[in-house]
Amino acid sequence: MSTTLAGCSDSDSKSSPGDEQSPEFTISGTAKDFYSGEAIDNATVSVAGVVNGETVDLGEVTTGESGQFTLSHNAVPTRLIVSGEGGGYGEYSLIINNSEQDDAINSVDLLLQGALVEAEFDASQDYDIEVGNTAIVSISSNSLVNADGTAPEGNVSTSLTVIDPSSDPSLMPGNYQTINDEGDINLIESFGAISATFKDQNGNDLNLAEGQTATIRIPLADGIDPNTADATIPLFYFDETTGYWIEEGTADLTQLDNNSYVYQGTVSHFTVWNADKIYETINIIGCVVDHEGQRLPNVTVTSQGRDYIGSATSFSDDEGIFTLPARQSSEVLISARSNTISNTEEVDTGITDLNITETCLILSPDAVNITLTWGENPSDLDSHLYGPANAENTEQFHVYYERQKQTVGGVPIDLDVDDTNSFGPEVISIPRFPFPGTYQYYVNLFTGEGSILESPARVLIKTGDQEIIYSPTNTTGGATDNWSVFNIEVDENLTPTIVEVQEYVAALPQDPGAVEDDDDGLAEAQAVGTSKTKNYTPSIIRRLK
Repeated sequence: MSTTLAGCSDSDSKSSPGDEQSPEFTISGTAKDFYSGEAIDNATVSVAGVVNGETVDLGEVTTGESGQFTLSHNAVPTRLIVSGEGGGYGEYSLIINNSEQDDAINSVDLLLQGALVEAEFDASQDYDIEVGNTAIVSISSNSLVNADGTAPEGNVSTSLTVIDPSSDPSLMPGNYQTINDEGDINLIESFGAISATFKDQNGNDLNLAEGQTATIRIPLADGIDPNTADATIPLFYFDETTGYWIEEGTADLTQLDNNSYVYQGTVSHFTVWNADKIYETINIIGCVVDHEGQRLPNVTVTSQGRDYIGSATSFSDDEGIFTLPARQSSEVLISARSNTISNTEEVDTGITDLNITETCLILSPDAVNITLTWGENPSDLDSHLYGPANAENTEQFHVYYERQKQTVGGVPIDLDVDDTNSFGPEVISIPRFPFPGTYQYYVNLFTGEGSILESPARVLIKTGDQEIIYSPTNTTGGATDNWSVFNIEVDENLTPTIVEVQEYVAALPQDPGAVEDDDDGLAEAQAVGTSKTKNYTPSIIRRLK
């Protein structure tokens, strides 16, 4: 099979030897910073795929200044593993289902997390890669070699990324799936991970020589109580060829001198290493419909744990029915996507399968979803959405923690949940825009130590096939507790345009009160007082129960 590669105008590309058949399949996308959405140049993107039941290497390309990449192949894969690293960023892999045998997959966003440490060292000496005063990786002298087994000449460069998926499970490569020697696939939950890469002075990859080992220390993910975490936990490494996590070895929970906790273990090679365990699952059976109530096939449906760090993906069948695994006795968010995102639903699982087909997930072609995530501190950030409550634009609505659902012009605008115990996500869903005008989105620091910038907060807005990421790192104005992120300008045809604001402001807009739809389907404002009081629910514990 032949492979044809193309990057941006200034990117490097490679090709594999083979015949000269015309390409039947093309994948293209952009490597971006996970937190800011900025394009990443000089990142290495490699793709593997399942073709005729076998996993094959589809090729490798280097991104240019715009972060874009394109790769072609002479056969259509049914499943793809798109991996990226370099350019100051750690390793990451995205799994893409192509069971419909599409001959082109476009607009792939490969979101990479910045490296925490980049350094050079003499590989002939013992070396610790440290974060603060903690040695995350400890390497013995003369243990690194090139692919041919020879020792590197000159200094070795290393890049280390600590992966804490507490706020967003998608920071972790893959789909939280592990496969064993018998081919059985199970789901895992994460307690933290690290990625460490090594290169010689010519940029060639290095790894541990046969018979050599290294010590790794994986920081315990934020929000996990060390008093209830497992004392010993399996280690899994990510296989970029198959796209599955492979169990190998164990790690022990260790308290450091600074009172932080790590999972410490020994590894014989370097890739992304994850402290995980397999969990018992139940199935959530649901359905997906369009805004007219018609069942939708081949829609991606995803579950995300709210009290565990894990995720699972499934697809609706020809009747719009999906069966989605999730952890037993847990709080789970469910979302469906096919260019647009449905209302995000929260469900509680038990020890038996859960049927939610009485209320289908709804996909609207005009839907907009806004997702806010953040770190452990501050403990409570809030989403606020303001917009026109009538056709004349003389009244406003306000969706936030006290009014999580407002029906405006017959359209239910919904905040899925008010997360008060760190991390998020908080998701606002707009099935369609009821009226023209300006819709404003803010983030408010409600309570807790730290700042919006330090959290770090991240806002992802999805509309149609467009995704935009906003970060407070490039916000103007002096830091306050109120972040004006963006506006949505909706024209007379009810077509939205996202307009970046990215400013700290002294205060949120004045609360307009609740709204009610009258008999004509128009919203009228009702004056309602607001308060800075919340009911903090101790049953929603952000990770381990």
